[in-house]
Amino acid sequence: MLSVKDKKRISDLSNLIYLASRKVKILKHISWSENIRIDFFKNNFKKIPKVTYSHYDDSDFISLIKEAEKLFGDTKYDIWLKTNLTFYLIIIISRSKLISSFKGFITLFQNGSSLRRD
Repeated sequence: MLSVKDKKRISDLSNLIYLASRKVKILKHISWSENIRIDFFKNNFKKIPKVTYSHYDDSDFISLIKEAEKLFGDTKYDIWLKTNLTFYLIIIISRSKLISSFKGFITLFQNGSSLRRD
């Protein structure tokens, strides 16, 4: 059975993880503005627009995760939370790489480059 102190700590830890998850807005980060979308549709989807993506700032997310890491204990609930947090972080990292790949893909077509086959 968990002590009152552990229940409070795990509750605080869960809240921090939840708050961190709310900071991740990947699709919002790579979405096109309304003007760019309209221009893309006017060109019958034939010309990929030039889009400048801002740097994805994950500092709030990282700050909350670092704060949460300080609260981990060694109960089975902590282990469960840590396992799920690790899984969540793997997803975030792969999505960040996806953003980089997506930006590279768009840049490739914006520059008129073609893919070369060996």
